[in-house]
Amino acid sequence: MTAEVEKDEELQGIINILKENPEGKANYQWESGNLLYKGRLVLSKNSTLIPSLLHTFHDSVLGGHSGFLRTYKRMNGEIHWMGMKNDVKKYVEQCEICQRNKTKALAPAGLLQPLPLPNLILEDWTMDFIEGLPKAGGYDSIMVVVDRLKMAHFITLKHPFTAKQVAEKFVEEIISKHGIPNSIITDRDKIFLSHFWKELFTAMGTSLKRSTAFHPQTDGQTERINRCLETYLRCFCNEQPTKWHKCIPWAELWYNTTFHASVKTMPFQVVYGRPPPPLVRYKDRKSNNNSVEQLLKERDLVISALKENLLIAQNRMKKQADLHRRELKFRVDDVYLKLRPYRQRSLTRKRCEKLAPKFYGPYRIIEEIGEVAYRLNLPPRP
Repeated sequence: MTAEVEKDEELQGIINILKENPEGKANYQWESGNLLYKGRLVLSKNSTLIPSLLHTFHDSVLGGHSGFLRTYKRMNGEIHWMGMKNDVKKYVEQCEICQRNKTKALAPAGLLQPLPLPNLILEDWTMDFIEGLPKAGGYDSIMVVVDRLKMAHFITLKHPFTAKQVAEKFVEEIISKHGIPNSIITDRDKIFLSHFWKELFTAMGTSLKRSTAFHPQTDGQTERINRCLETYLRCFCNEQPTKWHKCIPWAELWYNTTFHASVKTMPFQVVYGRPPPPLVRYKDRKSNNNSVEQLLKERDLVISALKENLLIAQNRMKKQADLHRRELKFRVDDVYLKLRPYRQRSLTRKRCEKLAPKFYGPYRIIEEIGEVAYRLNLPPRP
């Protein structure tokens, strides 16, 4: 250690000043052949002891894999070298055991990335399932199908259902009424990942888009409608839970004829170009004799206004969401670890999950796919 200090030109300059004038360098002392800083032993910044000291103060049972501040304070009370704070911070950040086992007390990484709005209604759809409902009329699940510009359909199903049965229901309830869609956004349910589902819609020219695993926010619109539908059924069927299937047609009518703040109109009016029939009729009303061309123009104006209002609502949601997020970018060959503490059910369950690592990795980035999506160099399957 003494030899390393003697080879450090910067420390030797401080020692020479102190030998001439003990008060010549603030906070430094030269005592018994040792250089001290505020009473702590000074090492060369290139000392070979630094890796061992970092390991002892951070990785040992006494260091406890503490965070940067606690590790730094523990070391700073005994030793010192120039650049010590940055070295400790870098060592703690790169500790693989900390990365796998510690919970991140940080805002979610990555800003909100809203999906682009479709150009026409009834061409781009999202799908999801509501499961775990009590048996009612032989049904125990609901397939929620939503047009990206708000129109929704609720279709009852019963377990166990296959990809073929779901596809038949989709053709019967959606394609027969609205035509073949341009795209369908889904989660990674086994139905949507099946070979039959992919081959069927590929043959029809429909683009299948799936959300990122453990990231339901991708299809946030459908998740929000699921919650609305569950609330509706809870309000009307909580006393008769085995009759919820009778409320589904009314729930669909309710949703499609309800004013939506995001689009500032009703899905029914967007699709059909007129308001829905009133609930209360005070007198017989005569229909307006508008020409077909006028109706089409008005409908185009409604769709344009809808898209504009959706864009405003989308920007408003992004602004609010980004207040609680932090922008984070990675580059190819950066070391990346999974930042969200989801339990990996696809992997073998640990014997003791309470003490199992919270994360897997870190893994190296090999490709940037999108704004917040990356391809990782994962190990081969065993």
